[in-house]
Amino acid sequence: MRWSQRWQRVRDFRRTRRGHAASTATTATQQVLSGVKLTYVRHQGTLFAECESDSAIFVQSRNCNYIHGFHPTTVVKIANKCSLKIFDEQCFRRLLAECSTRGFDASYELTKMTIIRMSFVKGWGAEYQRKDVTSTPCWIEIHLHAPLTVR
Repeated sequence: MRWSQRWQRVRDFRRTRRGHAASTATTATQQVLSGVKLTYVRHQGTLFAECESDSAIFVQSRNCNYIHGFHPTTVVKIANKCSLKIFDEQCFRRLLAECSTRGFDASYELTKMTIIRMSFVKGWGAEYQRKDVTSTPCWIEIHLHAPLTVR
């Protein structure tokens, strides 16, 4: 099953949370419309996110933040029709090899790089009213398992 097919199942995802009326989640979900297109380029080991909605999407990817020299918890806004490489497996494997000599804790810390959080319409983080992704009306968390497998 392709990422876009999987996304079809998830894109109408509605998330209600304390302090958020169901109508807020419904409104955000309606604004998502076409949502996001996730593209995995197998021969490069890269994952791209492209915003196909009229509203921006917001992404927190520690792998992407490392590549760009951002703070690990930075949230990046992806505007309509724009895309961003949100995971690079070669970079991850290089970091994993480097920290393998530093013990289990250092290696385990890298697993956070395989978790990607994404919200639709509303952002979160240090520069936003919402400090956590769970405070946004519509969000997903993606866990990448393939980079953690032994080859």
